[in-house]
Amino acid sequence: MNNLRFLMLTFAIGLLAIACGGGGGPGKVDSYVALVPRVLRAGETESVSFSLFSGDRLAAGDVRVALMQEDTPVIEASAHVDGKGTVEVALPETAKGEYRLVVIGPGFEDEASVQVQQGTLLFLETDKPIYKPGQTVHIRVVALNSELKPLSTQLTVEVQDAKAIKVFKQEVKTDEFGMAKLDLPLSTEPNLGVWKLSARSGDTSTEIDVRVEEYVLPKYEVKVELPKQWFLVSEAIKGHVSAVYSFGKPVSGELRVKASRYVGVWEEFATFNAPINEGAADFEIQAAGYVAGVPEAGGEGNVTLDVSVVEKNTGYEEKTTQLVTVAAAPVNIQLIPEGPAFKPSLPFNVLLVTETPDGQPVEANVDLDVVYFDTHYNQVGHEQRRIETKRGSGLLSLTPP
Repeated sequence: MNNLRFLMLTFAIGLLAIACGGGGGPGKVDSYVALVPRVLRAGETESVSFSLFSGDRLAAGDVRVALMQEDTPVIEASAHVDGKGTVEVALPETAKGEYRLVVIGPGFEDEASVQVQQGTLLFLETDKPIYKPGQTVHIRVVALNSELKPLSTQLTVEVQDAKAIKVFKQEVKTDEFGMAKLDLPLSTEPNLGVWKLSARSGDTSTEIDVRVEEYVLPKYEVKVELPKQWFLVSEAIKGHVSAVYSFGKPVSGELRVKASRYVGVWEEFATFNAPINEGAADFEIQAAGYVAGVPEAGGEGNVTLDVSVVEKNTGYEEKTTQLVTVAAAPVNIQLIPEGPAFKPSLPFNVLLVTETPDGQPVEANVDLDVVYFDTHYNQVGHEQRRIETKRGSGLLSLTPP
């Protein structure tokens, strides 16, 4: 239950009376339900929802909510609830930590453990991920409250260079739109590498990395072209590489391709070497054989191609990397039911989706074997169906026994 966002408190007194009508009234309260946020936000107003009952009808009464630290109330609030209502609790900025939240009403008193945390959300960004010496880093910080509304707050921005030396610190305040902007001019000889930028407001902090490095214009550009975006695991990977100088002349030299498959770790499984003349050459890599599926590829596997072209006369080398999807079959099939449960003897629909490994819809004839089991896993029904998908989808309609 620790992953629930709300706590529900219930209480009942005596027997439920027989009611003959709805709506709040002056009847004696003999049960209630209170819905309490598990995490409260400091400096914001939180709501505790109440439902009061007399028998099976709504009742009215005065309720009180208290946030307790040990035996000392930190904040209290009360309201008159006519059947259903809320009590608004305004939390101070300094109220952070573990507390007891006590609810009191006519004939009941109960409590629950809650946490009070700072509700500020910080987002830190720069105008680009890589900077050259002498450039200016443009920084922006966005502050939001727990309802994702702009928040005007005081915060601290710090920067550490590639050697973990603090080179910048500034106190800023976000405007009415929750934003603050800063500029960090870089020296002409900074420590090159990964710089860390951080922003902090109270207990909330965030950080990002940027790179500061010299930029050297490549002598020539290496491009990789593949005949398709995916290959079968048993299929050789073929492609075309072109290398042209910035002034348009083709490169002559050697083409090198290193292929690695993901099997939990990246593992090199094949290489390819060939001369490249007139700035172009074809390559062919043996089939991956096996790979590990990853969620980012929709369960398919990945192969990386590290492609480099070495200049013939100087030995100068330019590189590029290509990520290739590797699939077990040319068609992926998905079954999407209309709901998590069905009712016996009533129609139940399942959407059938057929697509290529790169997500393109494909028409296919799909054979389905449907088996029904009871609660003891005894087979109670069996049928075979064939669905022909149109534009990558088809509808399977079942009538369970």
